[in-house]
Amino acid sequence: MLSGETVIDDYAFYNCETLTSIVIPNSVTDIKSYAFYGCRALTNVAIPDSVQLIGVSAFEGYRALTSITLPNA
Repeated sequence: MLSGETVIDDYAFYNCETLTSIVIPNSVTDIKSYAFYGCRALTNVAIPDSVQLIGVSAFEGYRALTSITLPNA
């Protein structure tokens, strides 16, 4: 789905209420503001070590999250 992208733009998946799981590829370095805002069905998120920036409220507004993998600090 996101293969080859380096940035997930502002509002890219805004209010995508059917999105349940996302694995962000290693090519992504930036997740911009509100990229996944309002994805209420999102349960699983995997963010690779390649991500250097997560914008304001990028993952705000979901209620079903049960698993998240974050980059190493």
